[in-house]
Amino acid sequence: MKSKEPGFTLIETVIVVFFITLLLLVLFNLYDWHSKIYNYQQALTRVSTSARTTLTTMDSYVSQSNLVLASASVNGTTYTSSANTLVLQLPSVDSSGNILAGKSDKAAFYPSGSNFYIQVEPNASSTRTRLNKILSDSLQSISLTYNDASFPQVTEVTVNFKAQLQVKSQTVTSNLLQNMYLLNY
Repeated sequence: MKSKEPGFTLIETVIVVFFITLLLLVLFNLYDWHSKIYNYQQALTRVSTSARTTLTTMDSYVSQSNLVLASASVNGTTYTSSANTLVLQLPSVDSSGNILAGKSDKAAFYPSGSNFYIQVEPNASSTRTRLNKILSDSLQSISLTYNDASFPQVTEVTVNFKAQLQVKSQTVTSNLLQNMYLLNY
């Protein structure tokens, strides 16, 4: 009789390679699944933050405004209030936060592609900061409705803001609706 040599048989080696391959496949799928969830959560955080920041900023300016303007030049560009653009007149303020009589600042909120902007043009005597800023880079749609067809009579603006991002094969959306009231209403 022949003595048995130490080592693995071909079948034992094939079985071990099969199980290692199976284990690696499972680990890769878990990593891929985790990566998809992480990317989705990051996109959801981004669109939610974008939408909330936009509405918070808009509400801050609307609540300080005494008038929705039909049209105005803000920082050299003329904007017209509409279903997706909002032009506001705000009382000018001094360094103590006191309203300057007879003086006003202007602000415009408007979309351009998937970006949503704010422009602020302060009066020369106002301490309000001149601003040209992107509030959101994930705009899907915005809808503004006013409680009066005559812009000087508007006291309430309803904003429906939808932010959306595409993450690989998934669409991530945040939709916020908020009523905003002008100063003293």
